[in-house]
Amino acid sequence: MEKPRVTCLLGAQNYTAQVNGVEHSFLIDEPESVGGANTAASPTEHLLGALASCTAITMKMYAQRKEWATGEIEVSAVLKEVLTKEGKKSTIVKNVVFENTLTKVQIDRLLKIGERCPVSKLLSGPIIMEMNG
Repeated sequence: MEKPRVTCLLGAQNYTAQVNGVEHSFLIDEPESVGGANTAASPTEHLLGALASCTAITMKMYAQRKEWATGEIEVSAVLKEVLTKEGKKSTIVKNVVFENTLTKVQIDRLLKIGERCPVSKLLSGPIIMEMNG
């Protein structure tokens, strides 16, 4: 499996960006309130969507191996930012709802497994970013 990689092309239309992955493409845009055309989800929405979907998929894979009937799994992710004396602090709050009734033990286990999804691990660990020109 090829390592995740994307290329972004920002053309003449203000903030509408074409993102090309290894096999798929999608658009990212900003809302009109900040000068975008609002033709697609914002970069932050895509990040939160990646986290929520990765969490749900990881829990579903685990539940299937255990033969637990979760039904639909809905994961919402909300970014909360607070200004403190030390600067801006960001917190992502995830809320999970299972369509089917599960035991407390099953829910607790699935929530713990969901925290181990690759995107959760990436966002919670130290991240080094480099910018090359």
